[in-house]
Amino acid sequence: MAATEISIRNLQVQYGHIKAVHIAALDLLSQEILAIVGPNGAGKSTLLRVMGLLEKPAEGTVIFQGQPATYDPRSLLLLHRRMAMVFQEPLLLKMTVAENIAIGLKFRRLTPQATQIKHWLDRFGIAHLHNRPARLLSGGEARRASLARAFILNPEILLLDEPFSALDAPTQNGLMVDLKTILAETRTTTVFVTHNLNEARMLADRMAVMMAGQMVQVDHPDEVFSHPATVEAARFLGMENCLLGHVLEKNNGQITIKIARQKIILKGTPPHNKQIYVCIRPENIRVAKKRTLTSTLSGRVNTCVKLGQMVRVVVDCGIPVVAQMPKEMFDQADLHAGDEVSVLFLSQATHLI
Repeated sequence: MAATEISIRNLQVQYGHIKAVHIAALDLLSQEILAIVGPNGAGKSTLLRVMGLLEKPAEGTVIFQGQPATYDPRSLLLLHRRMAMVFQEPLLLKMTVAENIAIGLKFRRLTPQATQIKHWLDRFGIAHLHNRPARLLSGGEARRASLARAFILNPEILLLDEPFSALDAPTQNGLMVDLKTILAETRTTTVFVTHNLNEARMLADRMAVMMAGQMVQVDHPDEVFSHPATVEAARFLGMENCLLGHVLEKNNGQITIKIARQKIILKGTPPHNKQIYVCIRPENIRVAKKRTLTSTLSGRVNTCVKLGQMVRVVVDCGIPVVAQMPKEMFDQADLHAGDEVSVLFLSQATHLI
């Protein structure tokens, strides 16, 4: 089993009377990449600052490689030298790119070697910018310089706060691919905060989902996306349809559920509660003019909105149900606002909470 680099126990961060973060336990394992995801205001960046010992919690303990962290200046300095943090806004000094990359080593009273600087300039694809003033860099170039400055320190723990935010899609995708490759090579223990689920799914070994200052789920990304722990997490993770239902009958591995005066039959084992949510991703729903499956609802098309090669269809089934269909399939179904339709989905595409 991998060693634990950072452990958090009974953490509480307060701003005045507001409890911003309250987490019972969280462990960061050696050489893993942990993504902390959640909506804006969930407390993600606050948690990252606490893990980086940049903010002292009101209560709780941060344990660094088995030793509780203290906040006296000397201890903090020694621990900070074992970490590197890249903030959401690149904090580059008024000097060249190469000088910015070397500055962290100088702060630590180490002599930067030209080969070190060149290596990380090359790895992040900015060698041609080494003499350029940092203030003249584009957003993507500045992010690459900030990451290079962090990696040259050979940190035991790397902390990234929204490392790809405010970048255009091609720049963002290119930087993600490069960072994934570098992390795979260095196996640097990494925590990164993001609200972008694609980033988390692409980079993370584990995902930690924060909602309203609390950690609601920590698991492998596939498990988190397939089986979110709460309705709020399900909606954030893209299960836009969380349909409130009541279990009417359980028999031979089938469940009869009442949703908005309609009945559906699903395969599986329901939670013990009679009241449950049936959660379905819009892309796992199809809309048709005839009923073909037992796991269906009937309703009337409310709106159809084209989104590039996909079409978002909202159906009034007593409650709104959202489907996202490929344009070709939508055209074949010949759907229009006001049509009486069936909403189709398979049991295995549902998640019960």
